[in-house]
Amino acid sequence: MIEVKDDEIILSAEATQEPAPEGRHPAICIDVIPLGKEEEVWNDRPTMTDKVALVWQVFPESGERQSTGAPFQIDVKVTASLNTGARLRLMLESWRGRPFTAEELKGFNLAKLKGVPCYLNVLHKVHNGNIYANLEDAMREDDPQQRKFGKVEPCLNGVAASLKAELEHYERASVIRRYERMRERRVVAASASASSIPQSVSDSDDNSTYVPF
Repeated sequence: MIEVKDDEIILSAEATQEPAPEGRHPAICIDVIPLGKEEEVWNDRPTMTDKVALVWQVFPESGERQSTGAPFQIDVKVTASLNTGARLRLMLESWRGRPFTAEELKGFNLAKLKGVPCYLNVLHKVHNGNIYANLEDAMREDDPQQRKFGKVEPCLNGVAASLKAELEHYERASVIRRYERMRERRVVAASASASSIPQSVSDSDDNSTYVPF
């Protein structure tokens, strides 16, 4: 980030986000961020879809934290859709412990997710020498090749009651900036290879009564 004044050009680095450890960990949703529309290719046709980011703070039961003392943080970007097969709908139904009813599908307030606990299944991936924490993808039995979603599960018993968001360690603007940079890189890459066809990144990629939100 650069701050410019009349006689100064101050450059500062953003805090590095240390990856949450691998495994199944309690977490609490701290934010749902509208990211605006992005272009995708679906069935060889470009389309604009609304995106949102879900952000969690992760609290391993070992008590482990980042070296700064802040809780681990993980986020995921999904298409803002509750259509059949949409990644967000699959994640939420897994998290709630039951499918949406027809009445609920008429309108669901994503703001309800903030403050709701869950279990996240975290996996590490290495890219350009850096380790990134990602949500484990779970495959649907009816379409194991295409239907994937970040595995989010209900968090019950005393664990849920003990979780508390630590918002003093959270900066929404840094999450937004990261997704903006990712979007800019995709635009640059697409214009640099105009002859190539972009990969589709569609998010189409239990009857419990437990419903936390």
